[in-house]
Amino acid sequence: MRLALRLVAFLALSLGLVFTALADPAYVSREIAGEADRYEALLKQLRKTDGKPAAFWRRLGDQASKAADPRKAADAFSTAVVAQPNDATLWLALAKTLQAIEPANDQERRDTSEWAGAAAYRAAHRSASPELEADALAVLAGTLKVRELWRPSLDVFKVSLSIAENASVRGAYEALRAEQGFRIIDYSVDADATSPRVCVQFSEPLAGKSTDYAKFIGVDGKDAPAVVSEERQVCAEGLTHGQRYVVQVRAGLPSAVGEDLGKTTDLAIYVRDRSPSARFSGRNYVLPNRGQQGIPVTTVNTEKVNVVVYRIGDRSLARKVLDGDITAQFSGGQLEDLRNRDG
Repeated sequence: MRLALRLVAFLALSLGLVFTALADPAYVSREIAGEADRYEALLKQLRKTDGKPAAFWRRLGDQASKAADPRKAADAFSTAVVAQPNDATLWLALAKTLQAIEPANDQERRDTSEWAGAAAYRAAHRSASPELEADALAVLAGTLKVRELWRPSLDVFKVSLSIAENASVRGAYEALRAEQGFRIIDYSVDADATSPRVCVQFSEPLAGKSTDYAKFIGVDGKDAPAVVSEERQVCAEGLTHGQRYVVQVRAGLPSAVGEDLGKTTDLAIYVRDRSPSARFSGRNYVLPNRGQQGIPVTTVNTEKVNVVVYRIGDRSLARKVLDGDITAQFSGGQLEDLRNRDG
């Protein structure tokens, strides 16, 4: 259980690894382990050794691999693991030959990727050396990448590299991290607020409220006047309408998945003026004999407003009061009725 415990402990550092509906981060290792169990059971049903030892089937697999026939090699190695299921080298050979198959369609691509991952997991789980375990985990990470399970793939790559450093695995990990790791995905400017702000959105949850994000956000070469963080975004507040800014998001900004932002990014933004608007500040009606003697109008960037006043007679007014219509906001159809029948 050495690998399973290591994966659970490592993946427990991350959040939302596969599907957002699943809150338990250790689910990833359980899911892969379940796939490996199902795949091994399937092989026991389908593959017959005909009384021949695993060495015989290994030779056939090696010969097919040298002949660049991964399908035939996979058939041989899958029979070999049935003959000798505790041999991690056979499982790893099976995983690599499954990986080498050129799928005929999308369904076969999904199947071979899942089977290769299951075989790689079984190889890592039953490995007798750190080097073999790291190799198997790198293959597993590759299959997860094909399945577009980006975060699990990155995390398994990291486990592999923590066991044994490998230049090609490191390169694959860094390339995937640059494309699918913790990164900026968008930004937005809230210009209609009284005090404008810019918010930068990230691909995964941030480290938490206890982190001082102000040191990772700069505005025009200076620290931002005010910085607030939410689950997946950081906002710089206190900007001014009609101004241009360069917002700098600095490398090292931490996430909840054990990754920091890999590079510094400068965002050129413009805070436009607030959108024109007009609204009543109080009630949108006047009762002649009591109550407010007027209707205050609040405007933003608006020089003129068109106002239409309707007078409702006493008999119609009583019905409007009883129905609650007098305090409601009117739709276009209700305004038409008011104009034609009541007002």
